[in-house]
Amino acid sequence: MSVKEFISNRDSIENSYYYFIETLSILAKSPVEQCTAMGDYNVAFELRDDGLVVDDFIGQKIIDFSSDQIEGMKKLSLALNGLSGEALKGGSTREDNLIGMSNPEWQLVREAANELMIVLAPKTLENQKYLKGHT
Repeated sequence: MSVKEFISNRDSIENSYYYFIETLSILAKSPVEQCTAMGDYNVAFELRDDGLVVDDFIGQKIIDFSSDQIEGMKKLSLALNGLSGEALKGGSTREDNLIGMSNPEWQLVREAANELMIVLAPKTLENQKYLKGHT
C-alpha cells in the first residue's frame, strides 16, 4: 500500500470511527432519548444497522485498538446481532418505536455501548485530534 493509499484509508476509517462514536452515544441512551435522536422512524432497525459498523473496526489494521477495546467491540456486536424480531419492531411514531426500544434485549446493548465508550475514550481523543488536523 502506498503512503497516499494509506492516508486515504486512514482518513476514511477515522471518519467512520467519528460517526460510529456518535452512534455509540445514542445506543447508550434511554429508549425515549434514542427515539428522539433517531427522529422516531424505524429506530430499532436503524440503530442496530448503524451500530453493526463496529464489525468493520474489529478486523481492520489502520487504527490500533487494544485487546480490551476489541473485546468491548465484540460484546457490542454480539448484543446487536442477538436482538430478536420483537426487539427490532419499529415504525414511524414514537409509540411504535418505543415498543421495540423498550424491549429488555436492548438493555444489553445499552450496557455494552456504555462500557465501550469508556474503553474507547483514549482512541476517541486521538480521533478528534486526527480529524482536527485534517480539516
